[in-house]
Amino acid sequence: MKNPSVRSVSVFVLAMLCFPLISCGSSDTPVTPAAPVTTIVEASASDGPVEAEVGEDGVSVSGKIGQLGVSATAPAGVADIGTTLTLSSGVGTDRAVFPAELVSTSPAQLTLGDGLQPKKPITLTFDLSRQPEIVRQISDSVRPIVAVNSGDPVSSDLLPAEWNAVSKSVTTTTTHLSSFQVLLTDVGRVLTDSFAQVWAASAGGPDELCSEKKELDLAGTQYTLTPSKPGVVAACLRAAEEGIAVDFSTKSAQYYEVNSQPPGQFVNQGPLQGTDQLAVLLRSNLGGGNSGLLTPKGNGTLVLPAGTTAGVVRLDVDAAALQLETILTGLDMYGIKGDELVDAFQTTKSAYDCLVTVYESLTDPSKANAGEFTKALGDLAQCGLAGATGAVGDSQGRILHKMSVVTSLFTTLPSQLMANITGIAGEFNGDNHLEYTLKSTGPSRATSTAPSPNNTGATLELITKITPNGFGFTRGPDHYEISDVHKNNGRFYVDVNYRWKLNRPEGSDLGYCRGHARITNSEGTEIARYDDTGFNICQGGGAFGTNTPIYDPGTYTVTVDVETERGAPLSITRDFTVDQ
Repeated sequence: MKNPSVRSVSVFVLAMLCFPLISCGSSDTPVTPAAPVTTIVEASASDGPVEAEVGEDGVSVSGKIGQLGVSATAPAGVADIGTTLTLSSGVGTDRAVFPAELVSTSPAQLTLGDGLQPKKPITLTFDLSRQPEIVRQISDSVRPIVAVNSGDPVSSDLLPAEWNAVSKSVTTTTTHLSSFQVLLTDVGRVLTDSFAQVWAASAGGPDELCSEKKELDLAGTQYTLTPSKPGVVAACLRAAEEGIAVDFSTKSAQYYEVNSQPPGQFVNQGPLQGTDQLAVLLRSNLGGGNSGLLTPKGNGTLVLPAGTTAGVVRLDVDAAALQLETILTGLDMYGIKGDELVDAFQTTKSAYDCLVTVYESLTDPSKANAGEFTKALGDLAQCGLAGATGAVGDSQGRILHKMSVVTSLFTTLPSQLMANITGIAGEFNGDNHLEYTLKSTGPSRATSTAPSPNNTGATLELITKITPNGFGFTRGPDHYEISDVHKNNGRFYVDVNYRWKLNRPEGSDLGYCRGHARITNSEGTEIARYDDTGFNICQGGGAFGTNTPIYDPGTYTVTVDVETERGAPLSITRDFTVDQ
């Protein structure tokens, strides 16, 4: 025992006097060694470390770090009997303070043996009764949490904490020993600021970037795109290689889900990061690749099928994406960066699958009640716990665990305070639905009056590429490289896709097409297959519904077989190479 108090010294001396007497009996009397006992000692930070040995009933050690009282209690089986549990002044005073933080206590270090980790949870209690300047700040909105190893951004974590107003103490449990520090954060203010930052910024003025691009003359046909009302999203027409394209540009901070009839392919322009990247992936998963997501203050392009002469494009506010951004904005105030969280979700399948479910359940806060939003926060916290358990690397696990702790902290706000916060979203009156109508006028086209007996002269085109918003690198035509940043199921991969279309001979009437695509490796093993269930436009692929994650380098082959309504089937193949 190091540097015990006077009371503890008395206990120690008495024990040392008695133990020799116990062992000084007759030589033929069996001696039973005394088991190490549970020890409780007190010392100030200036006295140095405080130690206690694990006994049959476990171990407990307590002391003072400045004005902070700290105790650690562990049950039997936490470690081998005789192992030393040490409490000392910790590190973390030089750490970076994150925006949500109001005040922090001195750090306390807990060590077991020579750096062992406990086999069972240890309960930590921090006595704040001697620090009234901290206690008086705790309220319904200002709540305590415990920071772990906060001086090291790589290994830092957060622990949930329970506040006892009677004893003026904070309690938590841990299965990993390190440096611990009580922090106070204003949870209500964090969420209020997050809602205001995201939702209040959602308004924007009309964008006239496309005032001269709402008409297009293409091969003698005049196309017009008419919005149902003036809005904050500009839409421009232009010719594209595969058909007519609609370019979108927005000044709004809203997320808009993009759908069209006939269905087109939407691609975001420019690199995506943080919430934008995660929201686009989630929307693609839920929409099966049939819809896109225009990100705030961003740009995107919708390519309509070749031959489209009329249609409707619909933009609807994606409230789930806005709520997700609100939550991630709040998490950022706790030092949890969006890009790190996105990477952790993508790397950990259990967390990502859970997140997809939560994202689908999120509703428009202007129509939902605060209880539903609180439930969504709780569900998201569970995703973090699931991911922290199944994470591939310790860093991803810690990030997901911190997210779980903070989102759980959000749910502790009183219902009335939460209702006031979410009410900020209800006050927003923006352009929740935008619609654009495409029409065309032009010379009539000659059509065949009788079905063609065959498809003589018809040809198929097939290309390979990386999925729009997908991951990996293009090194040349049909040549790709696996990403060294993004993972799926714990492995780096490249998102490869294909796209095919039918070139019709002049005057033919082949009707619609039904395509069947399969991707095989160099050994001929089929690794992906995509089949149209009915006849549709004579082109396919290129969307998230037909993307193929490829993890291993090698040579691959895409084979597309196409049926036509009134012609013979066609087939085409194309090879591509994947490097590590």
